[in-house]
Amino acid sequence: MLKKGLLFLFLTTKLCLLNAQEVLLKGKVTDTTGTPLVYANIIADPLEDVPVAFSISDNIGHYELKLKKNKSYRITLSYLGYISQSFEIIAQRNDEKNFELTPVSEELDEIVLKYTPPVIFKKDTISYCTEAFITGAERKLRGILKKLPAIDIDREGNVTVQGKKVTKVLVENKEFFTGNSKLAINNIPADAVDKVVVFDNYNEVSFLKGLEDSNEMAMNIKLKEDKKRFIFGDVEIGGGIKERYLIHPSLYYYNTNRTVNIIGDFNNIGKKSFTLKDYLEFEGGTSKLLNDTKSYFSLLSDDFSQFLSNQDFTSNRNQFGAVSLTQALNTKTDFSAYAIWSGAKNSTRQELFNDYFGNNNIIENRINNTNQKNNFGIGKIKFKIKPNDASDITLGSYIKTANNLSQSKISTTTIENSNLINTNIDTKNISFKQDAQWHKQFSEKHTTSTIFNYHYEKTKPNINWLTDDQPILQGLIPIVDNNVYNIFKDKEINSHNLNLVLKHYMVLNRFNHIYITLGTQLTFEDYITQEYQLLDNMSINDFSNSNFGNDVRLNFYDSFFGINYKIQKDKITIKPSLIYHHYHWNINQYEEELTSNRKNLLLPQIITDIEFSNAKKLTLKYNLKTRFPSIFQFANRFTLENFNSIYQGDELLENELFHNLQLRYYRFNIFKNIFYDISISYQEKEENFKNNTTIEGIDFISSPILSNFEDKVWNINGNLKKGFGKYRFSIKGDIILSDYERPINNEIIPNNANSYSFGAGVETRFKNFPNFELGYTKTISKYQQPDTTSEFQIDMFNAHIEYDFFKSFIFKADYRYENYENKAFDITSTFDIANASLFYQKEDSPWSFEISANNIFNVEFKQRNSFSSILVSDEKTFILPRIVMFKSSYKL
Repeated sequence: MLKKGLLFLFLTTKLCLLNAQEVLLKGKVTDTTGTPLVYANIIADPLEDVPVAFSISDNIGHYELKLKKNKSYRITLSYLGYISQSFEIIAQRNDEKNFELTPVSEELDEIVLKYTPPVIFKKDTISYCTEAFITGAERKLRGILKKLPAIDIDREGNVTVQGKKVTKVLVENKEFFTGNSKLAINNIPADAVDKVVVFDNYNEVSFLKGLEDSNEMAMNIKLKEDKKRFIFGDVEIGGGIKERYLIHPSLYYYNTNRTVNIIGDFNNIGKKSFTLKDYLEFEGGTSKLLNDTKSYFSLLSDDFSQFLSNQDFTSNRNQFGAVSLTQALNTKTDFSAYAIWSGAKNSTRQELFNDYFGNNNIIENRINNTNQKNNFGIGKIKFKIKPNDASDITLGSYIKTANNLSQSKISTTTIENSNLINTNIDTKNISFKQDAQWHKQFSEKHTTSTIFNYHYEKTKPNINWLTDDQPILQGLIPIVDNNVYNIFKDKEINSHNLNLVLKHYMVLNRFNHIYITLGTQLTFEDYITQEYQLLDNMSINDFSNSNFGNDVRLNFYDSFFGINYKIQKDKITIKPSLIYHHYHWNINQYEEELTSNRKNLLLPQIITDIEFSNAKKLTLKYNLKTRFPSIFQFANRFTLENFNSIYQGDELLENELFHNLQLRYYRFNIFKNIFYDISISYQEKEENFKNNTTIEGIDFISSPILSNFEDKVWNINGNLKKGFGKYRFSIKGDIILSDYERPINNEIIPNNANSYSFGAGVETRFKNFPNFELGYTKTISKYQQPDTTSEFQIDMFNAHIEYDFFKSFIFKADYRYENYENKAFDITSTFDIANASLFYQKEDSPWSFEISANNIFNVEFKQRNSFSSILVSDEKTFILPRIVMFKSSYKL
């Protein structure tokens, strides 16, 4: 089957080449003084039925146009501030044509342009006229973006422009829901889109642009005139064998002062509308969270995140609803609100082959069957007040609630032992945030920002482990012999966090800025745990007499003062900064003060940017960062973490300290259709948290220590994309080299974990012929300790084809093949999955129909590997069976 697919792609490519005879028109664009004009637009408007061609001049004014042989065109050139030129040609042979443009005279009252350039480049803005690139067969915004130059979309819905990730999506200058790109590209109808405008270094407060460093990239979707005061959208309904269903409404209302968006998704075909990545984006975005590592790791480890992390199911039912509203209350105040609810019922199955370190290499076979039910809701309201052009006020309130249930049956087997454990988890979570921001520009040289936020969160997970075979953690917890071993853990975390930050921006001159930051952070947290055994006679065996159970209160204060300096000379910008922190924290356990500490730290940072041009940049960044323990790491009594693990904190812990060094170079040339991005990062922890672990069989006890053990990580990443006409080739590579030490069974164990991933691919961008994507990736993972080495290899091939034919049909198919090898234990498995769909919509009809098949080969599972500080795991994850669906959609 694979050979037939490759043969089909080869024949398609050959046919396309035979029908793609082209001639080259090239030349140079200058002004009347001979100075090259960069990013001038040259458009070839066909006088016959062939696609529009366009080009953009490069940094020396050079351009190239590829035209269909023997076809007639009107060539028009335009540049902002200059009089456009045009002429007609018949493209018979390669030719050269230079342009010399004349500046617009002030006496000219009006210049009428008879066309819209397909792409307009400015310093940090790219504007696309979508009509020049689309065929009309596109269904959603995703289909349009895939055809725009310099824009890429991955399978997960991440959008990048010139290699930089889009972090916010706007529609008609207003944030679409939370700005999440996935919701926008998968739901906004393609026929409503007129223009796509991309803003680099985007700032919601216009007068802070150029003052406050922003790594944001925003995409603004401009709607067609007939969609600006209109209800539009579509409703999709589908059904399939074995009671499969899909209901997906997406409805939009827009006018000058009000917008309403409604999106729903109800299905049992494994389509997860709200994922862990979406959750992190709603909490502020991964890039922002990584700057606050405590918040990032806290979110990753919270109980709700554990439910969202699963992506593969044996059965699945998802319910998702979202509504947003923006309303202009008056000329100075905008109101916006959104509400999102996600509910799911899932079943998962995993088979794991675990190789434990430091314990005579105990091997465990584990099978985990889990049923989950989770409900999650987010709501936010925001007022945006702009009293005048020099003031900006934002007030926002945010609430989040979650209720999650999980029931697992875990079978664990080793040479020495076996057991069957039922695990039930009931987690309730509520979170509230209040945010207030005031920005004021007093003059061109003085601007102030004041930011206040308050965050309250309560999390209450209750866990029950039940087994009638034998007790868990024998000898490590005080279990009483019973017919059924019924162990409970109750946990509750309450936290209050207040932040107040004052920033003042001083512009000394065009090339020298000074920024001053003053602020404080106050954190008050309670952490309560209780472990006990429920006996057959319904009495309770409380573990508190064996040093279990925590009742901890943490008060943490961080007062800081920072000064940032920004100097620019020619193409080089240097931004050094120093932030002085005064930390004060105290810990109470059962109302008895355990410790009270103070610490002062000076954290430097320096960023150097060399901007050779708008599309060529080198960045070097160094910073010294710190991270303080979470409250559970301070809790000094035992707590049950899992059926085979116990954790004990240490109230004497202080902070981690680590150095980060990053180097990145990227270049994009739309004229040569080439992009490459190379980055190197290095992290070394000077002081770091390590878990001191004692392993007995598969059971272990861990306790954190602050150490100066080795902990170094190199990450080298490269990405190259090059286009040749309608073909684009890509090469990518990622190398992660990490060396670290871990204390296991009172012995310092050196670890070496290296990962190498290399890949290549090709894709086409035809308008009237089938388009395909082919890719191959090789991944090698090695984990080494003094006496053991584990090596895993994955070879992955993927193919995707999309064909629009007869003006009404769209055929799509994708195929992925993986060959997995565990070298140490000589385990090999293959995984190949294919999906296909045929879509039909008659021109000018609101109705469309589609038949689709997922997991055509009915594959049962896929295989992966992972590692932690105590084990290497070979994981077999089971997936949904073959699903065949018939879907119908009605477009408003």
